[in-house]
Amino acid sequence: MLRLQDYNTRVVVLGTTLLGLAAGVVGSFTLLRKRALMGDALSHAMLPGIGLAFMISVAAGGTGKSLPVLLTGATLSGLLGLGTVLAVRHFTRLKEDTALGIVLSVYFGAGVAVLGVVQRMGEGHSAGLESFIYGKAASLVAADTAVIAVASALVIGVSALLFKEFRLLCFDAGYAATQGWPVVRLDLVMMSLVVVVTVIGLQAVGLVLIIALLIIPAAAARFWTERLRTLTWIAAGMGAASCAIGAAASALLPNLPSGAMIVLVSTGLFLLSLLGVANAARFSAGNAGARSIARSAGNMCCAPCTSGVKRRRPAGPERRRSRCPRCPSRRSWLAVRGRPASSAGNLTAPRRTGCSSGVPIKPWR
Repeated sequence: MLRLQDYNTRVVVLGTTLLGLAAGVVGSFTLLRKRALMGDALSHAMLPGIGLAFMISVAAGGTGKSLPVLLTGATLSGLLGLGTVLAVRHFTRLKEDTALGIVLSVYFGAGVAVLGVVQRMGEGHSAGLESFIYGKAASLVAADTAVIAVASALVIGVSALLFKEFRLLCFDAGYAATQGWPVVRLDLVMMSLVVVVTVIGLQAVGLVLIIALLIIPAAAARFWTERLRTLTWIAAGMGAASCAIGAAASALLPNLPSGAMIVLVSTGLFLLSLLGVANAARFSAGNAGARSIARSAGNMCCAPCTSGVKRRRPAGPERRRSRCPRCPSRRSWLAVRGRPASSAGNLTAPRRTGCSSGVPIKPWR
């Protein structure tokens, strides 16, 4: 039985929960901004910064295991990767997905080469830098959780202050630019928040799996709502729940890595959202079909007119036009102005509604 009375377990669960909360908030904006893979490229771009920070710290006489020093190097390397992506996108004719692929592969290859050099150093064998690749949440201490808490509060606070601006940027960046909003600066702020979340998640989840916390909760929340504010709350809740349950399961079963368990739990929530919404949509479609059939049966005036569209009978001198050549009833014409033919069932009259017999109708004048 898992006991949260254990101090280390409480620290790990609290730290990862705060990480999932911040990742869900930022992931909502990046998903709608169509920058979901930006976090993956930035996380891989941080690997050479970690290795270089270790080498510089050792050369300066330190041990090289200082977490603030390593995270500083990761941040600088991630910002450099972000600048590379933006430069390739703005100053070349290459698209953003190409720039992301270039940054991801080049920086990760450079990081692997730097780690190879670190392993040949005397202090490199016991450095434990490989934990930043796959994550090791069990190594979190109270100081690390405090850093995650401060960074998460900063990310959530900035997202709340710039919520309206981010919403406009996500849905219509062109309109925001025409209204005079600093689109480039807002984009840089949003990507900087992605960098912050990626940096604080390196030790808990790892640079390979941190992208799952940025994408999966937001994608699962997208099934449940079409409002950005509600989407942000749901994504934050799913991210926090995934991290808490995954970290607790990893503590219960020590042989299971925490990062992998967090991703598996978030994937389970995504599948539940997908299946739940699909079943709800199927049930709603069935009820809508039954209501449409009943409505059509109630509105039919004669056998040829089976479109089921609500009709009105014209008055005055236009009443004589309401007779259908193939229907004895004067109410068989669908005297609805300006409605496209596709909205009137199986009618064939172009750009106007008409009788289901296929006879085109002239607009009322």
